[in-house]
Amino acid sequence: MGRPKSTYNPEKDDYVRHARESKVTAEVLAAVLDGAHNYKNPVIRLSVTDAVLHLEEELRQARQGAVMELRELGRSWPEIGKVLGVSRQRAWQLGNGR
Repeated sequence: MGRPKSTYNPEKDDYVRHARESKVTAEVLAAVLDGAHNYKNPVIRLSVTDAVLHLEEELRQARQGAVMELRELGRSWPEIGKVLGVSRQRAWQLGNGR
């Protein structure tokens, strides 16, 4: 028998649609990469890249918080996995800080 197939379509999700239309991710990453590549002062470039590399734990916590917020909004683990492009098991792991 197995599990019923999910009918969830990320393309119809208002949060997913807004995130893609807003292009915020691309803009933020472009600004970071601009600081890492385009400043004439090599100390600024080094400082930017070093700071970003040290953000790993904060970024993991932010990702976990966003996953758990989607859970609180009623999204299932398979639905969150589809949004992230990962399995439901990996979505659960991310939501639980792993």
